[in-house]
Amino acid sequence: MTNIINLESVGWKSKEYGDSYLEGDTHQHLVKVADYVVRKDSDSPTAVANSELQYIGAYEYAPGGWISEHIHSRAEQWYFIQSGRAIMRVGDEEQGNMEWVDVGSY
Repeated sequence: MTNIINLESVGWKSKEYGDSYLEGDTHQHLVKVADYVVRKDSDSPTAVANSELQYIGAYEYAPGGWISEHIHSRAEQWYFIQSGRAIMRVGDEEQGNMEWVDVGSY
């Protein structure tokens, strides 16, 4: 079995950073997205598989980029941090000013 995510050559939907919208509001700012596994009712030029329940994607944020607070009530999430630093909030708990992380940290 081969990996479906190639971190050396990500198949981004767009070469430029942009914004994404959810219900008319900016949901992500300065982001590039690649879909790998999408819901069966979704269509993506970068997806390599479909699933009834799962979504697997890659996101790259430019400096100053962000994602709005939101909830995935029917899904578990994990983050694989390739490089950089971030502030992450889960519920009322905030992990801030994280140190630079090594490739492969999650």
